[in-house]
Amino acid sequence: MTRSFAPFLLATALIAAVPGAALAAQWQWRDEAGRKVYSDTPPPPSVPERNILSAPGRVAGAYVPTNSETAEGKSAGSVSTIATTPTDSQAALQAQKEGFEKRRAARLKQEEDAAAKDAKQAQRTARCQELSNYAAGLSQNARIARINSEGMREALDDAQRAAALERTNTTMAAECNGTNG
Repeated sequence: MTRSFAPFLLATALIAAVPGAALAAQWQWRDEAGRKVYSDTPPPPSVPERNILSAPGRVAGAYVPTNSETAEGKSAGSVSTIATTPTDSQAALQAQKEGFEKRRAARLKQEEDAAAKDAKQAQRTARCQELSNYAAGLSQNARIARINSEGMREALDDAQRAAALERTNTTMAAECNGTNG
């Protein structure tokens, strides 16, 4: 019987890769005595930044000086202030966010104004169409009636029809810019 070594080699490779992956996600630093310390939690604040050999998401041995160390030349044992003060990139990001919010508010205001203007124009167009229809009915001698003060219906005579047509034309000229619809 011949056996394949492929499953055995695959299992061996997976077992060998597990400790490497576990170490890659761990913190490594040198303590006061110079010994390497491996942990899944960050080192205590007393450990200088330059003694941190590896951190999750950071290349091993990469030293990142704190803002206070570069600006004031403090010793490496100082506590980092990066987490408490915003960096230039954070300030730039905040400025971009504020600019975006201002542009968004301006655009929303502009869209709201345009919608209100369109609604007003639609109402004006409808009113002008009603006036135009009423004027056409008056000028074609269609029978027009109105309700008098006693609640009775009365038909317009020629003088009343001419007066109503004159008022309608005047209103149309004022409200519809001289157009009939």
